Amino acid sequence: MGCGRADVEVDVDMESYDDATYLWGAYVTLNRPTNDVPSGYRAFAEWGELTHDAEATIFANLWSWLNQLRHTCNEQERTFAAYCFWAQAEDGAMNRAVTPPLEDGPTPEDLSSFRQANPPQWIDLHEHAKRQIQTEGPLGLKQLARATGFRWRDPNPSGEASILWYEESTGSPSPQALAARTRLLEYNVDDCR
Repeated sequence: MGCGRADVEVDVDMESYDDATYLWGAYVTLNRPTNDVPSGYRAFAEWGELTHDAEATIFANLWSWLNQLRHTCNEQERTFAAYCFWAQAEDGAMNRAVTPPLEDGPTPEDLSSFRQANPPQWIDLHEHAKRQIQTEGPLGLKQLARATGFRWRDPNPSGEASILWYEESTGSPSPQALAARTRLLEYNVDDCR
């Protein structure tokens, strides 16, 4: 069964606070060399006031980067796919960020086109995992990744803990806030990986 693979793969994960997304992370894996496409992590974040416009701008920046990447893949005849684990969360954050859309930002129609691309370019790994893996308990990202031998750098990686780290990260750029931002970015990189 497996899951569709692509020449250029992007693993996407977002972090939210009070029903607003402050961080979108994307980890690029090149399965086939592609000019002008570096592998590795890219973050789109807001550490100030988390308004609708701030959330929409963060997503618009991710969307612009993602579309440029898709365009580059198309020009070089490379396949492209973006992956998430539990699309319900990411789709909800995307929908919220485009309602209403920013001027020159992505629209609900853009999202619909992306989600319905053929071959699929937006792949929910949770959907694939639950059809292929049986566990005695929950089939969450942390449980599944640990079962494959993956380890987060943080000793306490969890969505609940990230809420606390976010609260510490906002406001003035104090050493404590900067350390919390670094912790959140490392946590998000690991969630993407």
